[in-house]
Amino acid sequence: MNKAAQKSLEELLESLDTYDMDDYIFKSREGNNRPITRQQALNVIKDAAEAIRVKENVGTHTLRKTWGCHAWKSGYSPALIMETLNHSNLVAIIKGL
Repeated sequence: MNKAAQKSLEELLESLDTYDMDDYIFKSREGNNRPITRQQALNVIKDAAEAIRVKENVGTHTLRKTWGCHAWKSGYSPALIMETLNHSNLVAIIKGL
């Protein structure tokens, strides 16, 4: 995460009375500590992109690819990137960048 994202996350955690590292940041309104669905995540991303006037088509996969690219360029272990993105080989990562 960049410094701005780290600061935002720290502010979020400080604003909460209590939190558990197993809690989801983006919780569903359905049930206790359940994540939002992929469709809801897509809606949030698309709304945010529209709000800041991003013209390109963005989605949840865009965020995965962006994270992978930043991790690769920052020198993270290819094995860690592969595991995080659930890829079976390094070629899939390199082609995605």
